[in-house]
Amino acid sequence: MHSRALAFQILLVNTCFFLIGFNVLHVDADLSKIFVLAVFAEIVSMVLIVLRYLFPQVGTEFLQLIKEL
Repeated sequence: MHSRALAFQILLVNTCFFLIGFNVLHVDADLSKIFVLAVFAEIVSMVLIVLRYLFPQVGTEFLQLIKEL
């Protein structure tokens, strides 16, 4: 169920990106920047969740590296 929702979200986001890029969907520049930033933040958070719970030791080292930077 979750994979279908995630696949739908990816399809919807990609469609919106292309429609904005080809000037089919006209939105304010600030709104499109917020949209891109929100998608990027979601991707980063998903990667961090996977690293933390799927690979606990690697995730801890990665989070420590981020803190040191």
